Amino acid sequence: MLDEYCTKIGRDPGEISRSFLVGLSADTPFSSLEAFHEFVGRMHEIGISEFIFYYDYADLLPDRGMDRTMLECIATQGIQALKAKHLV
Repeated sequence: MLDEYCTKIGRDPGEISRSFLVGLSADTPFSSLEAFHEFVGRMHEIGISEFIFYYDYADLLPDRGMDRTMLECIATQGIQALKAKHLV
């Protein structure tokens, strides 16, 4: 929809940074490195270029596949791998 609105007003939609707050959606990107990479890749395909990772919910939502150990693994390994691919 954003692309359509931009086209209507003559603005290049590629000039807009698109952010996503990760952690409060129905997805479970923090359950494993594979799930994290799949999630970020899928979001990147639809134009998300900035991700906000909300770490504090790990203790509040354990049923969502978030635990501190996996979040630390994602922070130290997963994000670095995505940076190397220029996805984050």
